[in-house]
Amino acid sequence: MIEERLASIMAQSGRSLNPLFLRTRLKDTLQDEVLAFVYNHPQYRSCLFTGGTCLRKLYGLPRLSEDLDFDVTGQPDSASFAADLRVYVSKALQYRHMTTRVGRNGMSVTLVFPILRQLGLVHSSSDAPDLLLRCAVAAEPIGIYGAQVSPLSTAQTMFFVRAYDLPTLFASKLAAFVGRDDTGGSSQTQQFEGRDVFDLMWFLHKALLSRQDREADTWQ
Repeated sequence: MIEERLASIMAQSGRSLNPLFLRTRLKDTLQDEVLAFVYNHPQYRSCLFTGGTCLRKLYGLPRLSEDLDFDVTGQPDSASFAADLRVYVSKALQYRHMTTRVGRNGMSVTLVFPILRQLGLVHSSSDAPDLLLRCAVAAEPIGIYGAQVSPLSTAQTMFFVRAYDLPTLFASKLAAFVGRDDTGGSSQTQQFEGRDVFDLMWFLHKALLSRQDREADTWQ
């Protein structure tokens, strides 16, 4: 099932396109499937969707984010999450070749789909044959946040996603930005990320447009 859908995406896109762009389209489809699994599952639907992919899929951030990020209440059980994902992919998506890797810190699960060769995206020994999708699962740290439930439509279905609201995501992004260090060296705790600047500018632009809309309503 999922193999045929990914092959259809390749056929519709055209093989002359940039291979990185094609991998991105494939990964986007797999992200939708994982989100559908999470938010239709009685144990995981309380997870809070966060991070760059959340901003892109729910709020329109115009950049690719590689990972799916979730916050949970209590201690994450990544091993059980990985096992349940394998069952879902095997049964619901009818794909039995996917494997999973749980991070050593127990806070991430990487889904490994050895499918790129048969899709025609492996041309040399330097091309990786696996399509990887990383899910980061962390404990919600402070208990002070705003959340909302939003509909998410995919090519196959529609479901409801529990996610942080925009003010909370902005605060989280701002905290991440000021907490990073671009000087290097062993003392830094987080490496500087250029995407943080892009995201903050997007937040500010979105806030400016919202203010202009409110002012326009006032004058009408």
